Amino acid sequence: MTATTAIHYDVNDYATTLRRLIAALTDLVAVLLVILIVNYAFAYRYVPADVLRLPVTTAKERATRQARINEHMRPIQVPLLGGLLLSIGAYHIGLRRLHGGTLGYRLAGVRIVDATGRPPQWKTLVRRFLIALPFVSFFGVTYLLCRQNPRKQSFHDQWSGTWVVRKAASPAGPAKIVYQSKLLGTFPLTYIDLEPDEPSPAQQAVS
Repeated sequence: MTATTAIHYDVNDYATTLRRLIAALTDLVAVLLVILIVNYAFAYRYVPADVLRLPVTTAKERATRQARINEHMRPIQVPLLGGLLLSIGAYHIGLRRLHGGTLGYRLAGVRIVDATGRPPQWKTLVRRFLIALPFVSFFGVTYLLCRQNPRKQSFHDQWSGTWVVRKAASPAGPAKIVYQSKLLGTFPLTYIDLEPDEPSPAQQAVS
C-alpha cells in the first residue's frame, strides 16, 4: 500500500455520534472560555476601574454599567473580534492537523483522517471548517447524518473528504475512491466516498 492509496477502517472504528458530540461540546466550552477570558482581560485593560466598580444591584444599573463598558471597548471591538475569529480558526484547523487533535478530540479519543488515513491537508481542513460553521452552530444538525452514514460522516466530512475515527484505529484494508452526488436544495453536489477494494479472484488465488 503506497502513501497515496486510499484505505478504509472497520465500521466500528469510525467515531460514533456520541463521540462526535462529546468532542464538539468540549471544543465549544473551550472556545467560549477563551473568549470570556480574553474579553475580561481587555476590559480590565481599557475600561476605567471606576466603571467596572459601578453597582449592578438592579437591571437599570447593570444596563448602565454595560453601556459604559461598551463605550470604552468600542474602539477595539473590530480588531478584538478579528483576533478571536483567527484564534478560533487556528484552534479548529491547526490542532486537527496535529496527531492529538483538539481538546474535544483528545477527550473523545478520536482523530481526523483523509482518504489515505493521514491527517488532512491544510486546505482541506480550512474548507471543512468553513462548511462546518453554519451547520454545527445550528444545534449540531450536521451530526444527524452520522447515524445514517456507514462510515459515520457528518455533512462537513462528506463535502471535504474527511473521516473521524477512533484514536487507536488501524486501516482495515485498501479502498476505492468513488464519487457520490446529492442535492442541496436544487443544486447537485459531488463528494468523495470510499468503498472497500475487494481483491479480484486472481489476486485471491495468488494469496
